[in-house]
Amino acid sequence: MVFRVGSTLWVANGDGTSDLPFLTAQYGLNAPVWSPDSQWIAFSQGAIVDGERASHIFMILPNGLGLAQITHGNVLDQDPAWSPDEGSVVFARRLRVTEDDASIRFEHRIVVVDLLDGAEQVVSASTESLSAPSWSPDGGAIAYRIGDELRMVRLDDLSDSVLLDGVAGDRGAWSGDGSAIAVMSEWSDGRAAVAVRSLADPGATEEYTIAVDGPSQAASDGPPTLRWSETGEHLLFHSIDPRGSHWIYRIAVPPAAE
Repeated sequence: MVFRVGSTLWVANGDGTSDLPFLTAQYGLNAPVWSPDSQWIAFSQGAIVDGERASHIFMILPNGLGLAQITHGNVLDQDPAWSPDEGSVVFARRLRVTEDDASIRFEHRIVVVDLLDGAEQVVSASTESLSAPSWSPDGGAIAYRIGDELRMVRLDDLSDSVLLDGVAGDRGAWSGDGSAIAVMSEWSDGRAAVAVRSLADPGATEEYTIAVDGPSQAASDGPPTLRWSETGEHLLFHSIDPRGSHWIYRIAVPPAAE
């Protein structure tokens, strides 16, 4: 696993043992994420550009070597996620725009960058905040957050659609075969619910909510990110309570209707 503590990134075994720091920076480090082959880690790092607060996407080996900056400029780039073939990274960008009358506005984008040549492609743009992109297992689509919606953009034609409304969680979690996506729909007062959208048959799409009994130990600093089990029968999430204790929750996912 990879995680952040303060201004330092750490790696550890899956059970939390043998934890080691591997990168410390003056400005904020956020959202570390493993490449699919577990060889690289992508993350965002804060910076000051032309006197303005900025952040960029970087990649690094887990031993602290091979640090490479992927994005540049006076931008706020966050929430990186790897493509399944590890050739690209998708991220959320906030861009500061100065109008002719010197007024300032912000544009929000979901951007894909090719790691070989650095070419960027904007796959979604809005005046509203966009965040938490996640790549489908087949590489053909990207889910992302806008407001309380989880949306999906297909990369072959950039068609965009709403997957789920009223979500509270962060990044959408794709099942291993890409047939479903899950996200937290409620996370408050010791209660949690997970919304799961079936994508196996677009003509008969299912949506259902799973109540999670009593995550009373859960901290109130925001919903956690979900992960699917290898079998696709459970969803997992991790939370740290106000006392600093770590909790892992496992949720059984009902099988899709035949």
